[in-house]
Formats: sequence, C-alpha cells, structure tokens
Amino acid sequence: MSRLRQDLNPLRDVSEWLPLARRARFKASLAARLCDLSKRQLQRYCQQRFGRPLQDWLDEQRIVAAGYLLQEKKSVKNVAFELGFKQASHFSRQFKRHYGITPSEFLDRFAVVKTPDKSSPRRPG
Repeated sequence: MSRLRQDLNPLRDVSEWLPLARRARFKASLAARLCDLSKRQLQRYCQQRFGRPLQDWLDEQRIVAAGYLLQEKKSVKNVAFELGFKQASHFSRQFKRHYGITPSEFLDRFAVVKTPDKSSPRRPG
C-alpha cells in the first residue's frame, strides 16, 4: 500500500470527507493541512477516489450545503457568509449554475415552513 493510501485510510468512507470539507471551509489547501498532506497529495487522492479534482468536489459540497441551509429558511446573505463566499452575488451565480434557479427562488419553493408543535400545552387565551 502506498504512503498516500496509508495516510488517507480514515478518509476511505465518504462520510469522513464531508466533515473535512466543512472544517476546511471548502478550501483545498486547508483540507490538505488538516490531513497533514500536501495539497497535491490530497488532489491526487481525490482524483482517484471521486474521479474529479478536489476543488470541484469541494465546490459542489459547498453548494449542496447551501441548499440544506436555505431549506432551514436562512437568508441568502447569511448562507453565503456562513459558507465563506465573499460576495452574495458570487454565491448566487454558483448556486444557479448548480441548481438552475437562484437561491431566492429555491428559498421560495423549498424552504421548510415550521409549524407549531401540537403536543405542546396550549395557553388559555
């Protein structure tokens, strides 16, 4: 087994990659540092594992995370900031490229409306 494969044994399961992506703020260089690898080593491993460049995979995960955050009725600006976009307009362009609709349209169509819990006691009114 190569040194690269030994170093990345904990990352064999994709469930380990998602927390890594978030901790790295979706940046390849920070992800490599967190793995104690060079950026190039992690890029090669990602290419082998996912068949695509590391930053492409990280960018996709960032936009997928945005969809989940928007479903929680978070504002477009807050989601953009939380995911490390410097400009909400850049976030909106990336989001539309992935989903085919703007974040605002996504929010209008898919945000979960929270309903009151029916099991909670009612106050007399």
